[in-house]
Amino acid sequence: MPLHSAWAQARNTQSEEITAEGQGWGEDEIQRIPVTFYRADLATAPGARDLVARIDRAALTVCGDSTAIGSELRRAIERSDCRRDAVMRAVRDVNDLNVDYAASQYDLEE
Repeated sequence: MPLHSAWAQARNTQSEEITAEGQGWGEDEIQRIPVTFYRADLATAPGARDLVARIDRAALTVCGDSTAIGSELRRAIERSDCRRDAVMRAVRDVNDLNVDYAASQYDLEE
């Protein structure tokens, strides 16, 4: 569980949650992983980048990434539409300009 900024915690701000959703290779059901954040953390570029990175890790997981699979399959998941779509849906749900910008700079292959 990541630590959030001391400023957000000290102000006792309410956390928010978005969900990374995806259907991994050979999976029948859509997988969902919640990602919690504090809106106050998004006021800085590092805070926005951290959230995008956490969303990406969740997206990779719901799309089937695991240390138990081979490296070629892992690379395919990293380049997949599943990953890209899961990240972009979650970023859209956050609805924050700093997060939008951080996501635009993130390594999501087209």
